[in-house]
Amino acid sequence: MSSTPATAALFSLTREEGAAFFLALMKHVWLLQCKCPSGHCLLAVPYERDDDDETEDAHRIHLAYMMQALDDQIAHHHMNPWCGLCHAKKEHWQFHSERTIYRTIEEAMPALREMELAQRLTALANHAREKAQQN
Repeated sequence: MSSTPATAALFSLTREEGAAFFLALMKHVWLLQCKCPSGHCLLAVPYERDDDDETEDAHRIHLAYMMQALDDQIAHHHMNPWCGLCHAKKEHWQFHSERTIYRTIEEAMPALREMELAQRLTALANHAREKAQQN
């Protein structure tokens, strides 16, 4: 039986390296988002979670963190209590947590930055349209 270079590399790992490799395969990045009813993302927090974690402790911890961060941002006037795109009020915002295809935060960051940029560009376009309508 012949082995590929990848298979040979996998079988040359120490027990500790092999355990770490398989544990990493059992992890995914999850994205907790605060969204308005129209689906605009107001705040997102990525976090790593073991796939077999059925307790949802990581989700609860990050949800509490996000809710506190939102309250702090609003209290210090760094964020409005409404969606900047559709003006939905804070009491209508919803929280969603979804598993991504990524295994680490580092791996997910380029895609997350791209989504953030798209949101910012949409907000700028909406702001420009609102300004034009006022004139």
